[in-house]
Formats: sequence, structure tokens, C-alpha cells
Amino acid sequence: MLLPCYGLRDVVAITGLSKQALYAWERRYNVVSPRRNAQGVRSYSENEVHRLQLLRQGVDKGHRIGTLAGLGLNELKEVVRSRVDASHAIVAELAEAVDRLDFPLIEQKLPFHFSTFGPGRFTRDLVLPVMSEIGKRVEAGSTSIPGERFFSTMIRMFLGQALHLTAGQLSAPRILFATPEGELHDLALLAAAVSAQQLGCRAVCLGTQLAPDALALACAKTDVAVLCLSISSLPRDLVIGACRDIRLAIPPRTRLWVGGQAVRDLRQSDVPGTRIYDDIDDFDDAIRRIRVSMTL
Repeated sequence: MLLPCYGLRDVVAITGLSKQALYAWERRYNVVSPRRNAQGVRSYSENEVHRLQLLRQGVDKGHRIGTLAGLGLNELKEVVRSRVDASHAIVAELAEAVDRLDFPLIEQKLPFHFSTFGPGRFTRDLVLPVMSEIGKRVEAGSTSIPGERFFSTMIRMFLGQALHLTAGQLSAPRILFATPEGELHDLALLAAAVSAQQLGCRAVCLGTQLAPDALALACAKTDVAVLCLSISSLPRDLVIGACRDIRLAIPPRTRLWVGGQAVRDLRQSDVPGTRIYDDIDDFDDAIRRIRVSMTL
């Protein structure tokens, strides 16, 4: 079987790097070694594209390309998964404000950070880590449920605004976002939708607790590329059952992706025909690839 091979235009679209940056990294740091045909046209392997994605993510987090260039894939993954950037102090401040029920501080800080970070970074570097931290504190009994509910309501408003502000072109690949029956949590769903839209897709949020037949109708009527499920709180057996029922119900041509806290211990073999995403970085990589494959 032939391995995937990507041209320069594909790599630029998938990684988010400019051609100039890519050329400079190749020349100065030898980060990848693309093959060239007789006309000098570059082609990149799947592993090289993945490596470039990780390098770009590491640079976005403030690391120097010269430091990252000598790292292996596993080391790069560790770098991009760590969140030791400038937003760490902001995450701690907001989580503590939720603990104290400091509503004025939350109302003051969120609009400021939204305008400063922009929709994409606000979602990735603030919303997701703060909600993760608050969830841990709720489980430990060290934070307040009213504080968590207030913060969630505020975040929901900003994510909705982000979706409105970044609406993509009608011709962009369309992705439906929903949760299956029994799953009430929608913040991770909204965050994924914002991330997909920031990367050039057109995100459509259907909301929570949708039955397989309703999702099948939506997929068939809109001819979407992907149905993306967010599952945060369902037990393992219900997650597997929901994914299998939905996969059988929706059109075969529609890809089924699932992510969230409740699926992190699942294997691909548990849910045949369904792609599991461990975190937002893996999800974003997949979004870039599908956008390229459907628009070039």
C-alpha cells in the first residue's frame, strides 16, 4: 500500500506554516528532508508533516525552533502537550476566582482575555485548561458548584460569540457537533467547534442529547463531512453503545469522530468505524487534514 504523500501546498495548509518559514526551517535546522522529483517539486511523508505540525505548535507556545529542531517525535509531543506558557497564571487566577465566588473578577477578566487572546487561543489556552482545573476541584470538593455554573454560563456566551465572529465560507467543509443521548455537557463541544472553525471549517452545533435517528437525519440532509461527538460524563458501556448505534445510523460516507473525558480509555477497536481523539491537538491536526483533502 502506498503511503500518503503531501505536496508543498498541502503541507502549508495542514501545518499553518508559511512557505518562507518552512524553507527557512529546512535550510537552517534540517527539520525534515522532503523528496524532490526531476522538476524539483517537493513531496513530504506523513511523518514529516506530523513533525512539522508539532514543531509549529511548540513555537506557538514560545519555544525556540533551534531548541526544538533536534527533538524526536515523542519529545516534541511532550513539549506541545505541556501548558507551561504565559496563560498558566491566568488559569490559576480564574480557577481561584471560581473557588471564591468572585463574580466581579470573572466578569472583568473574561472579556479582556477574549479580546487579547482572540477566539482560537482563548478557547485552547484558557477555556479548556480552566474547565479542566475546575472539574478537578469540583471532584475534590474544593470549589463551589455555583461558581462553576456561573463560570460555565459566561464561557458558553463567549464561545457562542466566537462561533459567530469566525463563521467560515459556505463552501468550507461542514462539520456537525453534538452530544449523544444522556450527555448534558456542552462546553467541550463548543470549544471543539470554535477550534474547527478557526482552522477553516464551518462548524454547526446541534446541541446536546441527540438520538441516533436525529443525528442520521441531520447528516443526510446537510451532507456533512464529519459528525463530531463530545462525551464527558457517560459510563464506558454507554459510550460504546452510543458510538456504535450512531455509526450504524448515519450515512456511511459521514466520518464519525468522538472526543472528551469519557473516551480517553477507549481503544479504536471498542468503537469500529469511529475515530477517537485524545486531546485538542490531535483534533486540530485532523481538522487541518480534512480541510486540505476536501478543498484542494
